[in-house]
Amino acid sequence: MKSLSLYGFILSLISIATALYNQIVYVGAYHANECKTFSRQVCTDTHEMQVMLGIIAMVAAAASQILCFIPESKKKTILNFFGILLGIFGFLFGLAQATHLFDVTGYFSHP
Repeated sequence: MKSLSLYGFILSLISIATALYNQIVYVGAYHANECKTFSRQVCTDTHEMQVMLGIIAMVAAAASQILCFIPESKKKTILNFFGILLGIFGFLFGLAQATHLFDVTGYFSHP
């Protein structure tokens, strides 16, 4: 059961790292108005990568929550707690990025 906790915790860290990379590199590109200066193909590629990395962060976070929750029901450890907590944050980051939940530019809401 300890190995499940460790795998879940590592997966939650990967989820957070993916979400932060996506937020810094791809989501920030739209707020810097790069889509208005580059070609449509570059803008579309950036959008597709943003959605894909958001989905990867969501799936990794959901898997980490499952891997940390299974041993949590038998033995409560601090590794499980932090794995579940980081998994929730990773899932919310991925959800916000993949679904454009916090799109303040309005770029994706008006095609």
